[in-house]
Amino acid sequence: MAHGPKETTDAVLIGRRGRLREEVAEHLGPATAVVSQPDDLDHLAELLLAERGNRPLTGTAAVLITQPFLPGLGTSIRYRSRSRTLTAKYASVATTVRDLGADLLVVCSSAFLYADDHGLPLRATSRTEAHGETVAAYAAERAAQHFSHLGGRSVVLRLGWVFGEADPITDRVTSAARKGWQLIQGNPGAWVAALSTADAAAAIAAAMAAPPGTYNIADDRPVTQGSVNAVLQQATGTLLHPLDDPGWGEDSTLFGASRRLETRSFTQLTGWRPSPSDLLGHLCKRIWGSP
Repeated sequence: MAHGPKETTDAVLIGRRGRLREEVAEHLGPATAVVSQPDDLDHLAELLLAERGNRPLTGTAAVLITQPFLPGLGTSIRYRSRSRTLTAKYASVATTVRDLGADLLVVCSSAFLYADDHGLPLRATSRTEAHGETVAAYAAERAAQHFSHLGGRSVVLRLGWVFGEADPITDRVTSAARKGWQLIQGNPGAWVAALSTADAAAAIAAAMAAPPGTYNIADDRPVTQGSVNAVLQQATGTLLHPLDDPGWGEDSTLFGASRRLETRSFTQLTGWRPSPSDLLGHLCKRIWGSP
């Protein structure tokens, strides 16, 4: 990013390197500052204060991107330490960008925080549970609350499974299927909320104009866990065998529960609509090796 005395920053994008961060940066434009780690904000603050005055982010937004950790024993063991560390780091992020003058914090959380839908659409007020896989999303939502307490505006987006190229969840599920293993072993009738990386990035950009609040973001064609497994089996041409991994199996935080989301409010307020993206078709292409 070029730095000049008259340059303004439309947003500060904070999150690990990945396809979602890249697409969000493209949507937000070339004036967006990108920060890979929360700790890098100290350097950014020094740079901005030196070049743009006392409150260099006045009237702009900060975007905090989180994505679920992959299940596994290591994730569970590190849950408590991650929870404390990330909660403190993200609270520091909220404080720093607010001190720099940002008046809006957009947090990319996860719909995997929700407990089972029990047959009713999940809304922002529905019960959530933090686990090892979703601790980053939980900490980020706490940071959004902190930002609001500091006088800023916060928008929380609970994203469904963000599928696409270089997505760790997609990679793990399809890689296992190629080897004959079925990772998703929950109730076949359980609903899976998902959206493409491109649609997620567009929703994050649209959130700049959304009223403060918490919103569910997914496409309008939810699929079941059973249909995901059926497509993977058809694409591989192999009978998939359950893999004895409790992190991915019936009790999985990511896929054990049914999650059908209420998403109309965000569309009504912002005009954002998902494209005709297709999770099942994308999984087939990944199995066949197509882009």
